[in-house]
Amino acid sequence: MVRVYGAQLADLSDRAARQVGLIYGMRMKDGTSCAPHIAWHDHINVQDSPWWARYPWGRMTVLDDFEGTLKWRQNSGTVSKASDARFVHDGTSSMKMVTGAVAGNLAQAELWSEPVDRWGTYVTLGFYWTINAAADATPRDFFFTWLVDDINFNATYTFGMRFLNYNATVQQRKLQYMDNTGSWVDLAGGSYRVRITEPQFNFWIITLQKVAGTGYAYRAFQMNETAWNMNLAGGLVGARSIAGNDIVVTCTTDVAAATTAYVDDFFLMDDTLLHYWTQWGF
Repeated sequence: MVRVYGAQLADLSDRAARQVGLIYGMRMKDGTSCAPHIAWHDHINVQDSPWWARYPWGRMTVLDDFEGTLKWRQNSGTVSKASDARFVHDGTSSMKMVTGAVAGNLAQAELWSEPVDRWGTYVTLGFYWTINAAADATPRDFFFTWLVDDINFNATYTFGMRFLNYNATVQQRKLQYMDNTGSWVDLAGGSYRVRITEPQFNFWIITLQKVAGTGYAYRAFQMNETAWNMNLAGGLVGARSIAGNDIVVTCTTDVAAATTAYVDDFFLMDDTLLHYWTQWGF
């Protein structure tokens, strides 16, 4: 079997699809190989996947490019579908989140989805985001939390990633994850600067692994072109409180000026294979 990945360039107006296929070869009775015949439908299986997902191995359970009706709930601040120039990663619109203009104000959007496949080993979440502000020091942080239901252990796990920009006017520039106590812990590798005053979409992707006997744990995380082996660090574990996935995205402001964040091209996969992370050696 040969696994083939490639962009479909025949129709450049279709920016949302990539062709992903499995091509099966044949063997004759004497052992010689026979080239696959793509005209025979049982020899090739082609499945569409978004070109921007960067992760075409798995079952796509949630795919939101924010081109249709906004599916996210506004918990705080102002959350809306927008087409602001230069603040759309792909297509014509993205999700816009605006805080109030008081230090500590936040904007928060929430999405609930069906449970992940409880028989799978890995589950993956990814999206693109950027921040627009009057100055680099305006945003306090941008983060998301992910509640995962586990019927096998009658538990709900909470995982999260955070970019901490400023805190009480003190520069931080840190990437953090939520540990098993619910605290934000620095990722190794120093501080990180995110462009604030000009649009620069950042890509986040996180993979969880279901560990026999203990449940879900962090497997790996990536921001843009840097990846971290999370070494099965545990998230926060509590009594089962949801029957599915609950994703919450939040941005806050550190000074008396509004912070605006944009999210685009969100995807959630279960039954994920781990091929993606082999390029990083884990």
